[in-house]
Amino acid sequence: MRRPSSRMPVSKFFRGDQRICYANKEFETLFGQDAKDCAGKGWSILAGFTDESDPNVSLDLAVLKDGGEFLGTFRAERPRPLLVEAFSGLIQNEDGTENYRIAALIDITDRARAEREEYARRIRDKDILLRELQHRVKNNLQLIVALIRLEARNERRGERVDLHTLAGRIESLHLLYQALSNEAAGDEVDLGHYLS
Repeated sequence: MRRPSSRMPVSKFFRGDQRICYANKEFETLFGQDAKDCAGKGWSILAGFTDESDPNVSLDLAVLKDGGEFLGTFRAERPRPLLVEAFSGLIQNEDGTENYRIAALIDITDRARAEREEYARRIRDKDILLRELQHRVKNNLQLIVALIRLEARNERRGERVDLHTLAGRIESLHLLYQALSNEAAGDEVDLGHYLS
């Protein structure tokens, strides 16, 4: 995956308003239009981007707000689906008045897609593990039922049911399951201990 690059428009305070005076080539690529076409326009050219966490906040308004450098993650659907992290900075005159405003838009669309694909893969893996766990629980319950039926058969023959023995057999299954689940157990388990 290639390293994300910044799209950088710069505006200058002119007659009481901010107007775009510069945009780099990456910005042109993002919008699919020549930087010269952006020159003289306001930050409204970014109005198509909305904040991921608050769709009522558009990027053009976020850039014009005074405040922090990181503006948030913004989404646009045209000209193609885009996801950008937006940063903004203010360059002031010596007397502290606003002069230039700069925005940096980092295209994270591919990274976000890769993260979504990784998340989907993890969900599939967890789903497979959950199904395997359910299968094991079902098998273990069937084994316990079989042990109880074995004791019930002995009782029908007149033998006394020994619940301590039954509990011991079930406990042996539990210990065997733990031994099989232990990653450090290796490829072999000595069944003699459990069978006795």
